[in-house]
Amino acid sequence: MAGSYTLITANRNYSSWSLRPWLLMKALGIPFEDRVEPFTKPVNWDEFRAFSPTGQVPVLLHGDRTIWNSLGIALYLAERHGGVWPQEEVAGAFAYSAVCEMHGGFSALRNQCLMNVGVRLEMPRMTRRWPRTSPA
Repeated sequence: MAGSYTLITANRNYSSWSLRPWLLMKALGIPFEDRVEPFTKPVNWDEFRAFSPTGQVPVLLHGDRTIWNSLGIALYLAERHGGVWPQEEVAGAFAYSAVCEMHGGFSALRNQCLMNVGVRLEMPRMTRRWPRTSPA
């Protein structure tokens, strides 16, 4: 299918889900219209349903197709553009596993450690050394 892409995201400073397909498309040089739909209230589901079947972002529009979810977008782009996945079989298997683990897991970590790429923090210096463990 020929045609241009439109990527709809929210504020990528706060939404790693929105940042993922945007970074992928930028890194691979895939041209797209960049459309930002800001989070304007605690729940934007009704407004986002106008362009997203799930009421969430990110969403990729391609002709009459709507592709949602950052992993769904990556898989869709991989069918049309090289460079999304490693070509070497072992590296590809590792990449698939790592992506699925990150995408489907770590919900407690994501809920407790919110993302804000616009903030820089000074980390306190560690005063205690952790014991080294030898490889098993």
